[in-house]
Amino acid sequence: MDAALRHTRKGGVCLVVPLVLLAVSGCAVHPTDLAERAYTNPVYRWSIAYPGSWTVDSGNPGFVKISSSSDEALCGIHSQTVASGTVDEFTNALERAPNRATLARRKISLPNDVIGNDVLSRIVGGGKSRRIYVLADGRALGIDCESYEKDWDRLEPFYDRIIRSFTLLPTAKVTLVNPKTGASANCPTEFPKDGIVTRMITQEQAEQQLAWYREFQRTHNRLPTPMEGCIKEHEIRGFFRKPE
Repeated sequence: MDAALRHTRKGGVCLVVPLVLLAVSGCAVHPTDLAERAYTNPVYRWSIAYPGSWTVDSGNPGFVKISSSSDEALCGIHSQTVASGTVDEFTNALERAPNRATLARRKISLPNDVIGNDVLSRIVGGGKSRRIYVLADGRALGIDCESYEKDWDRLEPFYDRIIRSFTLLPTAKVTLVNPKTGASANCPTEFPKDGIVTRMITQEQAEQQLAWYREFQRTHNRLPTPMEGCIKEHEIRGFFRKPE
């Protein structure tokens, strides 16, 4: 066990907390107290670790919730697709809520050389939150860990471990070929810096693509990922996955 960690009892539950925050008590140490679990999002390709006694609600891949009702703790991970933009633009757009007051904002370095924005805020009504914003490979992701302000010092070490474990996974490449023309393409599309991709597409193909996007959102309750959209777009244009 890390010498910097001790245990305290709250409501009969042993919690691992930094020694600097709480005094040492006589709580017995159990292996499960330090256990962590991991969750991997198969749609948006990221992974995260969380305390073993907490639960994950992954019914909506675009909004995964990690929580503990007994500890009154909640972290939500929001995921969506974007064509262009910067992480600062993404952050600024979502930090304009009138019920939030920014306490601190800084850069954070996450695994796989991912740099994001780390924003600490006070929420009107007695809450506090730490939000991480990441923009990479056509994916915009936000981690939002919140609690009542009175519980923040107790929960913040757990939130910090969850946040720092967040790992963006590489997006696999798929090669498609058009048997009629011999042309090939890779998915997902690598967008140029200006975010503009020019392709020749017929009106009929454009209508098919739009209809597919609408049906996908209706049945999945989310936008398609860059990979899903890219593959479907090329399939409409007569491309097929290249055999492995």
